[in-house]
Amino acid sequence: MKDQLIINPGASKGKGYDDFKRENVGDKALGLKSLPSFWTPPFLVLTTQAHKLWKLDRNRDMLSQILNVNQIKKEWGLINHISHLPSEKTSMFIVRSSAPGETLLERGQFESKHCKGTPEETINTVISIWENTEKVIRTCEKPINKEIALVIQQYITPLASGHLSNERRVSRRITDWMCEFDHPYRKKKPIIRFKVKNTNNSIQDVSLLCKTDKELYKKIQTVASFSIRLKKRIHYEWVWDGKKLWIVQKDIEEDYIGSSPKNRGSAQTKKVKEPLLTVFVKEPNASNVWRKIVNVRTFRKCGLPVAKLFVLEDSKTIKQLIKGKITENLRKDLTELIRLPIVIRTDIKKSTDYQSLLLDRTDCVHNIDDATNFMIKVAKKLQKSGLGPNDFCFITHRFIHSRSSVYSLSWPNNKRVRIDSIWGLPDGLLYYSHDSYEVDTLKPHKIKRHIRCKTVFQDVDKEGKWLERRSGRPWDWKASLDPAECLEIARSSCKVSNYLKCPVQIMYFIDVDPSSGHPSLLPWYYLTEDLPPHPKESTEMRLAGKRFIISSEESLSNLEEKLKQNSIPHKASIWLRPKPELLRETGFIEKVAQVANSNNLPVELEGSILSHGYYILSRNNVKIKCIDVFEPKMVKHRFGKLVRDLIPVQIKSKGEAVKYYKLTKKQLFPLLKAKAIEEALELYWEPDSSNSFEELADLLEVIQSICRLFGREFEEVRSLAEIKRKERGGFDEGYILVETREVPLFERTKQLNLLNMDGKMELSEMSGLDTKKTREPRIKNKNIIVPLIPPYPTKLNGEIIIPLPKFGLETVINYTPKEVIINIRRIIESDQRLILDDMD
Repeated sequence: MKDQLIINPGASKGKGYDDFKRENVGDKALGLKSLPSFWTPPFLVLTTQAHKLWKLDRNRDMLSQILNVNQIKKEWGLINHISHLPSEKTSMFIVRSSAPGETLLERGQFESKHCKGTPEETINTVISIWENTEKVIRTCEKPINKEIALVIQQYITPLASGHLSNERRVSRRITDWMCEFDHPYRKKKPIIRFKVKNTNNSIQDVSLLCKTDKELYKKIQTVASFSIRLKKRIHYEWVWDGKKLWIVQKDIEEDYIGSSPKNRGSAQTKKVKEPLLTVFVKEPNASNVWRKIVNVRTFRKCGLPVAKLFVLEDSKTIKQLIKGKITENLRKDLTELIRLPIVIRTDIKKSTDYQSLLLDRTDCVHNIDDATNFMIKVAKKLQKSGLGPNDFCFITHRFIHSRSSVYSLSWPNNKRVRIDSIWGLPDGLLYYSHDSYEVDTLKPHKIKRHIRCKTVFQDVDKEGKWLERRSGRPWDWKASLDPAECLEIARSSCKVSNYLKCPVQIMYFIDVDPSSGHPSLLPWYYLTEDLPPHPKESTEMRLAGKRFIISSEESLSNLEEKLKQNSIPHKASIWLRPKPELLRETGFIEKVAQVANSNNLPVELEGSILSHGYYILSRNNVKIKCIDVFEPKMVKHRFGKLVRDLIPVQIKSKGEAVKYYKLTKKQLFPLLKAKAIEEALELYWEPDSSNSFEELADLLEVIQSICRLFGREFEEVRSLAEIKRKERGGFDEGYILVETREVPLFERTKQLNLLNMDGKMELSEMSGLDTKKTREPRIKNKNIIVPLIPPYPTKLNGEIIIPLPKFGLETVINYTPKEVIINIRRIIESDQRLILDDMD
């Protein structure tokens, strides 16, 4: 019997060794057993059978409990087993829970405690953990065995400790690893990411001895390299005592293959006739006092597709609902509407102060009883809150099943839009990991995106009940939007914000099931107030620290009890992951906020910062740590150039930050002269004669600005031009001066004969003369002459090569619109051709 209660993996194989199975020892013990014995401190396991036997004895009288302790010490042989565990001078053990079926999601929810390495202290610690186990098991999302095993292990005093993982939630590829330092040994860089390759060395030849920080980092990489051969996703906990790296826990992530989110849920292919209604009215006929109705009408005015809604705003019918009664006309309408599954929502009059976020709504409704029970319950609730029958209404529509859901944020006259998206229904964006995008509607090919691992999302089962569903690979890392959808969402959002002339946050359904009768991309709701503040704090820490998963009222009560007992470790935080039925319960979220604030606990949030959940926590002044925040790299352009006066204003109006300063007159004059050259070059390179007039206008504006700078009139410039024109002519005829030479006095009469009667020069002698060559770069007196005026106005970016064979070099000159680029490169001769290398 005792061999089934306590197992020492370090002992020689014999009786009881084959009992080292998952159902007996739990997942943590199995993970440790799979490690090389010299990688992990010695340990022994109290099996699930031991826990079961202890519970049977505990449920008897007090004497049995006292005998139970003695039984563990002597009859079970714990004293003998402990004596074989080596301990350091501190004589400390650590006792860890090891539950069969414990996943990485539950990791950290079960207790681990330190104790002195004596049988009495060890037994007291074991019993303490067992006593608290039942509460933890009740709050686990996944069913776990009622009995757990315990690992008793030599405690290593850490100089540093942390986590090493390539789990899917932190790593897209199995070769990518994240290492987090839990112990404050490494303050400056607590997170390290690296890639590894498989190693051919034998694992038995690998020592984890290391004495320096640098050696520790290499040994951590070594552990990751050897793990690649297992082709598994693994999470390690490690400890470094300054002499050796110890692996103290190993968890293997279950491989879960998912299916397309589009293929899930309850699709409706049945078509029905338009319902004949009495008390419900179609949305176009409803009053303009309801928030959601105003939203739909705004979308329609912006040219966007809208949903088909039916509104119950009849005060007489709602009064009966408050009394718990269903009128005959209401029953008939619901019978018409429920021929296909529907969703019933609540809406509040715009003029009321009632909180409009996360109002009550049904799951997918298939029968009248569920519909009427919901409407009666909500009507009574709102009446108790002080609202009258004219202050709220019910809105119904056919159930919307979409592949993805979106929150967007846009500003008027701003080309950039923020988008957060997730698989399934929009409620998943409240607290689940999601994708983020930033779309520039003027540069649709340059979408900034941050794809996260979306482990779960909100969906419905065949009965229409909302549930949390796992994504599985490859869908967890697959983008939930394609570029075309991102661009359409961004442009639609810009239309709404420009129409309303204020920032707007919009919720969308994406890739809606066409059988529902709704458009594929469906804007659903928008907000112009309570826009999200920028996250005050974010974190990349995903593995280190103690997180309390709060998913229900019970898990919140357990946390409050621990807080009263002062049993909360340092670096603790709340990980808010409400069950589906609590996702929209603002009261529950506010309770969590109160507990967090009262105990100075941060709330770690994976949900969208555009979601109502984030807003509610922010409104309650909770310290929110947003996990893996999307902070796209903002492009900065440096100019240092003179621009027209309204350019900074126009850039700022589009949402960009502008830094500029105003020049003094003394500073402005040389820059205006430089601007004249710049505009003249643009005129020079413009091949289209019609566009050249625009460049002339720019050049004219520079000239006029110089006039205004000195308080002179432009007419003065025009007068001077006329004087010069009379004296020297203009440029209308297109004469080219080829050359001049002195003529003897006696030949001067011949020179006069070169002019015809009409005043034009004979140009026959100029045939074949290439005027461009006079402006080409050339070598003169050991200097390379690069003319300021480019030689080829129709050949932009054309290379001009000047060989320097004496030095084995050549100079490549390239004229661009406003500058000359000179590159000197080495000429390397090969058997077949010359190979050109750019010089460093």
